[in-house]
Amino acid sequence: MNPTQTRFSNIVHPELRDQKLHIFGCGAIGSFAAVLLHKMGVNNFTLYDFDLVEMANVGVSVYDCNDLGKEKTKALKSKLIGAEVDTINGKVDRHIKLNIKNEIAILAFDSMEIRAEVASAICKAKAKAMIDGRMGAQIFQMYVLTKPKLSDYMCTWYSDEDGDDEPCTAKATPWCGSLAGSFISNAVSKIVSGHPLTAKLWFHFPSMSMDWSKNVL
Repeated sequence: MNPTQTRFSNIVHPELRDQKLHIFGCGAIGSFAAVLLHKMGVNNFTLYDFDLVEMANVGVSVYDCNDLGKEKTKALKSKLIGAEVDTINGKVDRHIKLNIKNEIAILAFDSMEIRAEVASAICKAKAKAMIDGRMGAQIFQMYVLTKPKLSDYMCTWYSDEDGDDEPCTAKATPWCGSLAGSFISNAVSKIVSGHPLTAKLWFHFPSMSMDWSKNVL
């Protein structure tokens, strides 16, 4: 056991360290989720992104000024010290061949169109679970699907044009990004441990209100 995990060793399931995670999108949501999950003991990641770290990313994610101009996947890999990390640099779509059977996928792209494309590939590859985190400046949404099917996922989906002004379209904030990483990390822990899952979650910062559903998707 990593000595940094001793304070929560009786809470986080020990099998978490053997779980491989695929993080699609290494911006605010993906970067915070990866760093927190690594602190929890996860040591095997595949990171997917096509973008570079820009100044706008520094204020809302785990990156700092030393990461500017670097590929997000490689900059994030450098934060996961000691972990086994594969990086996929480039755009992904429904035609990507994924080897993720019985593994967990986290959707964290900004674009809803790209999310749908990648969700199709994840479902086809028979992932153990898929977690979709969507955030704006003041709102966070999360959907958790075990043994995901595309038809179930598309019931939660809306186009970029039809989405409201917050999720995936508004400017981001560091507190929403870090909260997103926390909720996603908790969901991964529950999947691995077999504890009851919150399948749909919505958090609104201005009112500090939350709504959720335990119906498994």
